[in-house]
Amino acid sequence: MTPEAYCEERGAPPGSSRYYFRLFLPEPQRSGVTALYALCHEVGSIADEVSEIGAARVKLGWWQEEIERLYAREPRHPVTRALQAHVEWNGLRRALFDQFLAAADMDIDPPGYADREALLVYARRHAAAQRLESEICGGGDPAVDDFAESLGIALRLARVLQDVRADAARGRVYLPQDRLEAHGVKPGELVQAETPPHLRALLQEEAAGVVEQIEHALQRLPADAQHAQQSGLVAAAIERRLLAEIERDGYRLLEHRIDLTPLRKFWIAWRTVRRARRSAARPD
Repeated sequence: MTPEAYCEERGAPPGSSRYYFRLFLPEPQRSGVTALYALCHEVGSIADEVSEIGAARVKLGWWQEEIERLYAREPRHPVTRALQAHVEWNGLRRALFDQFLAAADMDIDPPGYADREALLVYARRHAAAQRLESEICGGGDPAVDDFAESLGIALRLARVLQDVRADAARGRVYLPQDRLEAHGVKPGELVQAETPPHLRALLQEEAAGVVEQIEHALQRLPADAQHAQQSGLVAAAIERRLLAEIERDGYRLLEHRIDLTPLRKFWIAWRTVRRARRSAARPD
């Protein structure tokens, strides 16, 4: 299996949201973004698959060393071998990889988050992956970087909502402690089979914050950068639709995980990219 095929299988399998995020990107951006998604999968799965904290940190340490090898032009893993050319072509910032790995370390042994500001520190580190994606797609403009960071924060906060029960079952609670207390939610309630009304109220409040964060991101993307940053725009559009479905379902996130059908994701992606192309073609 080639490094590129490995990344397709791990980073953007058919039917997954990430498959549609980068579906309409031209080459070589598409292969670069797919390799980045594969890295996110490999690193992000450590906390879920390795229950012993010490062993998980050893595995994460290997990836930290592999990023060093990537920048020394000596990558060993199929994912970093696929990323090699894109690091060089796009001048991907090493500091962003380090921030993303720091976020993964926080997932291995979550410290708990006293308030939203503390949670935002974590989400901002995860957003480094979205900033790398924007660089692969032709970033460099400070406004584009601001868009990517804001969007990355929103996507991570959305993941906190969607995985609230699965994370709690692993002993990881990302919802801010002050908001849990304000709504009278005890951590043990996050693993129940049904979502009680007071938890639904909290989830609704947090979901509204994610929508606001997505809008904040979109407002920062210059019109002439929309076509190049289409994968981020597709991610924003699909996430907004998912949040709307979660709202329609009454925030019953302990009962099941909400998702969209592949056909619906394709339609959202196609429509979003078409709008981005029109924006790029529109004269000033």
